[in-house]
Amino acid sequence: MPRLIFLFCFLFCASISSYSSVTIPPNIRVHLFSDRTIQEIKIQGVGLELEVYKSGKVEKINLDKFNVIVEKNKLANQSRIIINSEEIDRSLNFGIDSIIVSSQGVIRVQTIGGVSRNIFGSLRLLRYESDLLPVALLSMDSYLIGVIDAELGRLDHIELWKAQAILSRTWAMRNYRKFSKEGFPFGLTDDVRSQAFHGWPMNSNRLLKLKSAVKKTSKKYVADANKKPIEALFHANSGGQTIPCGWYFNSRSSLVAVEDSFSLNAPQTFWEKRIDKKQWLAFGFRIFDKDSLDPEFSKFILSFQQPERLESVVFGGVKKRLRIFRERFSLRSTWFSVVDSDDTYVTLKGRGYGHGIGMSQEGALKMAQSGYFADQIIKFYYPNSFLEKYE
Repeated sequence: MPRLIFLFCFLFCASISSYSSVTIPPNIRVHLFSDRTIQEIKIQGVGLELEVYKSGKVEKINLDKFNVIVEKNKLANQSRIIINSEEIDRSLNFGIDSIIVSSQGVIRVQTIGGVSRNIFGSLRLLRYESDLLPVALLSMDSYLIGVIDAELGRLDHIELWKAQAILSRTWAMRNYRKFSKEGFPFGLTDDVRSQAFHGWPMNSNRLLKLKSAVKKTSKKYVADANKKPIEALFHANSGGQTIPCGWYFNSRSSLVAVEDSFSLNAPQTFWEKRIDKKQWLAFGFRIFDKDSLDPEFSKFILSFQQPERLESVVFGGVKKRLRIFRERFSLRSTWFSVVDSDDTYVTLKGRGYGHGIGMSQEGALKMAQSGYFADQIIKFYYPNSFLEKYE
């Protein structure tokens, strides 16, 4: 009976409508290998078409395999892009500004260290300062296939994948110019500063299922009451309770705290971490501006308990957000209690993984395995939201 009531409420409150005034970019520009410095990459594909831009002119060539290098002249303090292939005339390498690589199939882009991205779209290569900057130009659906694969990893269920597709599409609609607004020649990165994107998977069966998840949710996004895309945040595991986004930024009606029993008994529900006691005390003394000889504060900071999620730790009327502890000690979450283990260490016993806002991916997997559909998963984690479909 609860399932039927839940389904009725969902269909009544969040029926899908069509909305045409949402801006959808013709392509998503993703900085590949954005967490590292690139001097050379290998590119492979079938029937690759290269457009080589030189001082406003374009030269077109076809190659199946080649390297692109940023060659530095330390004496002149200059660098240039060159194409390393025996199949081209050396004169082509003089004065290259940028290169666009296109293909009807997948383009494989690989660093010299062996890290690769398989992309379906086109690739722009340009020199940025003294390094090589590879930017994938992808359709929304092509981008989402790689995002779902990277973000969910081993979490495998079609309804979970569909929910992630809707959320990641929503996030991209709202943030696709995140970095270009700051003057960069790309909109998004392929790491946690945007959404994780590792290209298309090599496994053909997995790729087919990912394509299906994206296709079945085509053009769907999560909207607020004004039909605008919400800030569709998600994380690995809530530990049993999500948090309101107001703990991190301005409150949103769709990003509120949810009691989440689906995230219990999952691989990342619980965690422990040992921390040097002197470092733990010193940090507490500093941020609360306390004397290191204050026995009352020492006892408090060594025995802090958090049976339910809290935004802040409070002592003597002074409030400090728990997120600063998470950032300082690289904790999995802000939900933890302190155990005074011994003379050398304290042990933090925590719950959840990630910021705790929006969908818990492990909780959503449990929902999918229990028979819930993608739309129901989204409604559970994003109350007061609506599913829309752009034209």
